[in-house]
Amino acid sequence: MVRHVGTQFQVHVAGNNTRVRVREGRVLLTRATGTPTDIAAGDELRVAGEDMQWQRGLPSFGTDWEWSAGIAPALEIENRPLAEFVTWMAREHGWQIQYRDETLQHRTLDIRLHGSLDQLDAAAMLERVALVTGVSLMAREGVLWVGGRAQ
Repeated sequence: MVRHVGTQFQVHVAGNNTRVRVREGRVLLTRATGTPTDIAAGDELRVAGEDMQWQRGLPSFGTDWEWSAGIAPALEIENRPLAEFVTWMAREHGWQIQYRDETLQHRTLDIRLHGSLDQLDAAAMLERVALVTGVSLMAREGVLWVGGRAQ
Protein backbone atom coordinates (compact mmCIF):
# COMPACT_ATOMS: atom_id res chain seq x y z
CA MET A 1 0.00 0.00 0.00
CA VAL A 2 1.23 3.50 -0.87
CA ARG A 3 -0.09 6.39 1.20
CA HIS A 4 0.73 10.02 0.49
CA VAL A 5 1.15 12.64 3.15
CA GLY A 6 0.45 15.96 1.34
CA THR A 7 2.67 15.41 -1.65
CA GLN A 8 3.37 14.95 -5.34
CA PHE A 9 4.72 11.54 -6.24
CA GLN A 10 4.88 8.73 -8.83
CA VAL A 11 4.18 5.03 -8.39
CA HIS A 12 5.03 2.48 -11.07
CA VAL A 13 4.09 -1.18 -10.58
CA ALA A 14 5.08 -3.92 -13.00
CA GLY A 15 4.69 -7.49 -11.77
CA ASN A 16 6.67 -7.87 -8.56
CA ASN A 17 8.49 -4.53 -9.01
CA THR A 18 7.33 -1.27 -7.48
CA ARG A 19 8.98 2.12 -7.90
CA VAL A 20 7.97 5.13 -5.81
CA ARG A 21 9.50 8.54 -6.53
CA VAL A 22 8.61 11.58 -4.40
CA ARG A 23 8.72 15.12 -5.72
CA GLU A 24 7.28 17.03 -2.78
CA GLY A 25 6.34 15.99 0.76
CA ARG A 26 6.62 12.33 1.68
CA VAL A 27 5.04 8.94 1.01
CA LEU A 28 4.64 5.90 3.23
CA LEU A 29 5.04 2.53 1.49
CA THR A 30 3.69 -0.41 3.47
CA ARG A 31 4.76 -3.80 2.20
CA ALA A 32 3.27 -7.20 3.02
CA THR A 33 5.49 -7.34 6.13
CA GLY A 34 3.42 -4.45 7.50
CA THR A 35 6.43 -2.23 8.18
CA PRO A 36 5.98 1.24 6.63
CA THR A 37 8.89 2.81 4.76
CA ASP A 38 9.05 6.60 4.70
CA ILE A 39 10.10 8.04 1.32
CA ALA A 40 10.98 11.75 1.33
CA ALA A 41 11.09 14.41 -1.39
CA GLY A 42 13.92 13.77 -3.84
CA ASP A 43 14.02 10.05 -3.06
CA GLU A 44 13.14 7.03 -5.14
CA LEU A 45 12.63 3.54 -3.76
CA ARG A 46 12.55 0.46 -5.98
CA VAL A 47 11.18 -2.70 -4.40
CA ALA A 48 11.40 -6.17 -5.96
CA GLY A 49 10.34 -8.82 -3.48
CA GLU A 50 12.54 -8.29 -0.42
CA ASP A 51 15.14 -6.23 -2.32
CA MET A 52 14.99 -2.46 -1.77
CA GLN A 53 17.11 -0.01 -3.76
CA TRP A 54 17.27 3.69 -2.88
CA GLN A 55 18.20 6.69 -4.96
CA ARG A 56 18.43 9.99 -3.14
CA GLY A 57 18.79 13.62 -4.15
CA LEU A 58 16.78 13.39 -7.37
CA PRO A 59 15.63 16.68 -8.95
CA SER A 60 12.02 17.80 -8.59
CA PHE A 61 11.90 19.05 -12.18
CA GLY A 62 12.65 17.78 -15.66
CA THR A 63 11.30 15.26 -18.13
CA ASP A 64 10.45 12.69 -15.45
CA TRP A 65 7.95 15.15 -13.97
CA GLU A 66 6.57 17.07 -16.97
CA TRP A 67 3.61 14.70 -17.23
CA SER A 68 2.27 16.15 -13.96
CA ALA A 69 2.17 19.69 -15.33
CA GLY A 70 0.30 18.34 -18.33
CA ILE A 71 -2.53 16.97 -16.19
CA ALA A 72 -2.73 19.84 -13.72
CA PRO A 73 -5.87 21.94 -13.90
CA ALA A 74 -5.32 25.23 -15.71
CA LEU A 75 -4.94 28.32 -13.59
CA GLU A 76 -7.62 30.91 -14.24
CA ILE A 77 -5.49 34.05 -14.24
CA GLU A 78 -8.17 36.72 -14.58
CA ASN A 79 -7.51 39.40 -11.96
CA ARG A 80 -5.05 37.21 -10.05
CA PRO A 81 -1.72 38.61 -8.87
CA LEU A 82 1.44 37.80 -10.78
CA ALA A 83 2.83 36.30 -7.55
CA GLU A 84 0.11 33.62 -7.62
CA PHE A 85 0.92 32.69 -11.21
CA VAL A 86 4.64 32.46 -10.39
CA THR A 87 3.94 30.22 -7.38
CA TRP A 88 1.59 28.00 -9.40
CA MET A 89 4.06 27.60 -12.28
CA ALA A 90 6.89 26.76 -9.91
CA ARG A 91 4.87 24.14 -8.05
CA GLU A 92 3.49 22.46 -11.15
CA HIS A 93 6.96 22.17 -12.69
CA GLY A 94 8.96 21.49 -9.54
CA TRP A 95 10.97 24.69 -9.90
CA GLN A 96 12.44 26.94 -7.24
CA ILE A 97 11.61 30.66 -7.47
CA GLN A 98 14.31 33.32 -7.57
CA TYR A 99 13.28 36.97 -7.61
CA ARG A 100 15.72 39.62 -8.83
CA ASP A 101 15.20 41.48 -5.57
CA GLU A 102 12.80 41.87 -2.67
CA THR A 103 11.19 44.99 -4.14
CA LEU A 104 10.11 43.09 -7.25
CA GLN A 105 8.88 40.19 -5.14
CA HIS A 106 6.56 42.55 -3.27
CA ARG A 107 5.49 44.26 -6.52
CA THR A 108 4.30 40.93 -7.97
CA LEU A 109 1.56 40.92 -5.34
CA ASP A 110 0.08 44.09 -6.89
CA ILE A 111 0.46 43.27 -10.60
CA ARG A 112 -2.85 41.81 -11.81
CA LEU A 113 -3.19 39.42 -14.72
CA HIS A 114 -5.97 39.38 -17.31
CA GLY A 115 -6.92 37.04 -20.11
CA SER A 116 -6.36 33.32 -20.47
CA LEU A 117 -3.44 30.93 -20.81
CA ASP A 118 -5.52 28.01 -22.07
CA GLN A 119 -3.82 25.68 -24.55
CA LEU A 120 -0.34 27.13 -23.93
CA ASP A 121 2.71 25.17 -22.85
CA ALA A 122 4.93 26.38 -19.99
CA ALA A 123 7.33 28.35 -22.19
CA ALA A 124 4.46 30.12 -23.98
CA MET A 125 2.76 30.95 -20.66
CA LEU A 126 5.94 32.51 -19.30
CA GLU A 127 6.48 34.44 -22.51
CA ARG A 128 2.93 35.79 -22.61
CA VAL A 129 2.83 36.81 -18.95
CA ALA A 130 6.25 38.46 -19.23
CA LEU A 131 5.12 40.39 -22.31
CA VAL A 132 1.92 41.60 -20.67
CA THR A 133 3.42 42.48 -17.26
CA GLY A 134 6.84 43.73 -18.35
CA VAL A 135 8.46 41.39 -15.80
CA SER A 136 10.88 38.93 -17.34
CA LEU A 137 10.21 35.27 -16.52
CA MET A 138 12.72 32.57 -17.40
CA ALA A 139 12.91 28.92 -16.36
CA ARG A 140 16.36 27.37 -16.40
CA GLU A 141 17.79 24.30 -14.63
CA GLY A 142 14.96 24.02 -12.11
CA VAL A 143 14.75 27.72 -11.23
CA LEU A 144 12.09 30.21 -12.29
CA TRP A 145 13.89 33.54 -12.51
CA VAL A 146 11.54 36.49 -11.95
CA GLY A 147 12.89 39.81 -13.22
CA GLY A 148 16.10 38.30 -14.53
CA ARG A 149 19.04 36.82 -12.69
CA ALA A 150 20.40 38.81 -9.79
CA GLN A 151 23.80 40.34 -10.51
